[in-house]
Amino acid sequence: MKIAYTTVENKSQALFLAETIIDKRLAACVQIDGPILSCYRWENKREVQEEYRLVIKCLASQEKELSDFIQKNHPYSCPEWVVVSAESVSPSYRGWASL
Repeated sequence: MKIAYTTVENKSQALFLAETIIDKRLAACVQIDGPILSCYRWENKREVQEEYRLVIKCLASQEKELSDFIQKNHPYSCPEWVVVSAESVSPSYRGWASL
């Protein structure tokens, strides 16, 4: 399984992405954290912004389609998109995610 992370500006953007991802069966689960405070550099300027973080759990076979969806539908011109492999996943959770 894979765990993917992205952030958006507000709760409605987060809900739109999360619900669409689930409706399109691009992932098994999307959790929304927030608001969180992000501090970063953008266009050579320090920024501090409230954002909402999406934690997306998907099968490895869904990663490409999910990534394509995010790149096409994310409201940011340069969205955070970080995907890591889950080293250990219980058989029951993996089975549920495969449904």
